[in-house]
Amino acid sequence: MEWANESYNAGAWADAIYHSYNVFINSAKALLLDKGVNSSTQAGIIREFDAQYVSTGEIELDGSFNDLVLQINQNEPSADFATAYKAQATAFLESVKIKRESVLQS
Repeated sequence: MEWANESYNAGAWADAIYHSYNVFINSAKALLLDKGVNSSTQAGIIREFDAQYVSTGEIELDGSFNDLVLQINQNEPSADFATAYKAQATAFLESVKIKRESVLQS
């Protein structure tokens, strides 16, 4: 997230978006590993996260994780998209941290 913030603050929209994408992927992978699900591809992580967390209601999103993450493919690297996507990545990271805390305390 730090790299996304640094890129954003420098006005490097494409870099900020790319680093925000990585926040989604790496955060999802961390939770999947907690369940013993090891996926070696980004597409697999996205698919498994939807199956293991979103469809079960353990993580609530407005729609699927696939749709959330893959907005990157449907938008130009603009300031507006970088702002929105980074905010979504930040919110997702916070929800993952909360979920991970509850798993570690169990």
